[in-house]
Amino acid sequence: MGDDQEPDEADYDGPIIAATGPGGPGDAPWIWVANGTNSTMFAPPVMRRPPPPPPPEGFSADRIIESFRAEALGLDEYDPYLDEIIDDGNLVVEESGLEEPFTVEVGALTLSAEILIVGPVEASGWRSPPERAVVLELACYLALHRERPVSGEGLRAALRPDGSKEQSAKTLRTYLSMLRKALGPDALPSRPSGGYQLAGWVTTDWEHFVALSRSDDIDDALEALSLIRGRPFESVPSGTYAWVFSEFLVSDMEVAIASVVTRAVEQLVQADDLERALGAVRQGLRAVTGDYGLWELYLSLAAQASPAALTRARSEARAALGDDAPQG
Repeated sequence: MGDDQEPDEADYDGPIIAATGPGGPGDAPWIWVANGTNSTMFAPPVMRRPPPPPPPEGFSADRIIESFRAEALGLDEYDPYLDEIIDDGNLVVEESGLEEPFTVEVGALTLSAEILIVGPVEASGWRSPPERAVVLELACYLALHRERPVSGEGLRAALRPDGSKEQSAKTLRTYLSMLRKALGPDALPSRPSGGYQLAGWVTTDWEHFVALSRSDDIDDALEALSLIRGRPFESVPSGTYAWVFSEFLVSDMEVAIASVVTRAVEQLVQADDLERALGAVRQGLRAVTGDYGLWELYLSLAAQASPAALTRARSEARAALGDDAPQG
């Protein structure tokens, strides 16, 4: 057929392509006609693609599910320790069921959590209580060494310096996951350089004490002393917090507290405010019970205040120091 032929009176606007062939038994010969308006004749051929290769070893469906599970629980991103996270003793991270739709209140957008160490060690304002005591110790260590990231090896050595009791890398990862669960995943942000460093919004009462004590305002000094609930790291279990004493943190805190007390008392005595001066020194002695100089200062102030105050001061000094108590 020619380019200008119009079979069956049909209109075509392109070149005609025709093919013919013999008919089958009892059939007429066939003819196939197409022109440029038949888009399907120019469609690209259907490609048969090979099936995708299986996932590489270590990325099975179970492992992918476990990675999503870790993210949902607020644990570390998938790593080799995660597969064995419940293998170490009785350490188990519990999943919480779906209860109510998650909502965020405006006030909750302000992150704030505190570790109390000037007295018995406690967690304050955490998203959930730490599941194990060692998790709180881990938070204390990171809070008091926040000037640079701490390596995993350094954390393990600090938490249990005795080689026979040193935490394994797997166990440490479990504790770090528990810490993120208790504080929130942003409490230990990922660091490209490695190591672990506590977020700035996780603070300690000691940091507040130091900040307030740098002020010359007597009210700031008294507010700093009001944070004292007892001796720093009071009543921690035996065999824990060894790093606190090996680094002389307690003694350094006691010296700083005694200095704030002495300065505050001097200002209050000059203002002829013996009542608040007595309160300041007694508050300081809650943290520094063995400081002989503070006891002498307390007895001196009490003698100036009243006979009843002196009697009370002597009784408290004997209870704390026994026969070594100053007579006043």
